[in-house]
Amino acid sequence: MSISDRDRLQWWSKARFGMFIHWGIYSVPAGRWKDKKIAGIAEWLMHKATVPVLEYERLASCFNPVQYDAEEWVNLARQAGAKYIVITSKHHDGFAIFDSSASDYNIVSSTPFARDPIKELAEACKKAGMKLGFYYSQDQDWHHPGGSGNYWDYPKRTSADFANYLEEKVKPQLRELLTSYGPISIIWFDTPYTISHDQSVELQQL
Repeated sequence: MSISDRDRLQWWSKARFGMFIHWGIYSVPAGRWKDKKIAGIAEWLMHKATVPVLEYERLASCFNPVQYDAEEWVNLARQAGAKYIVITSKHHDGFAIFDSSASDYNIVSSTPFARDPIKELAEACKKAGMKLGFYYSQDQDWHHPGGSGNYWDYPKRTSADFANYLEEKVKPQLRELLTSYGPISIIWFDTPYTISHDQSVELQQL
């Protein structure tokens, strides 16, 4: 059965495609650590190379994306046919790409850039009629002693530490994301290695 160009065009115009953006201080080493290429995706560099927290933190001082243009990103998404954008607000390395009062380990407090790109992106999306959502690593956080995943710095992490991490960092940051940037179309959670069913329900209810 053949599909005419007109039918194909109508199908594409009704489809709901999104642009998913991975972006953070892992962009600085770009998959290399100490002159060595690290196998795997760039945002997993800290884990793959077991980079100590104190060493990895130094990347923040080098992260200064002065050419960042939120409107250009949104226009690119529109040209590609995207109906929504999802961006990593905090990936597994624990670094927030938004202004967070819950943790100083964020782009406004810890980098020379000192701007909130999520705020700028939210404003550009609103202007263009583009839906916006956030990826948020709720379980893995290699920077926080209670988050899962960092076995080299925090080998004695307990379930109590994880519960504290949820209350101290995750829930406050989710409240910030859900209340500071206008209507949010989706919160994208990932890799539920440690989190319990009940804790997951708590986040869903939040």
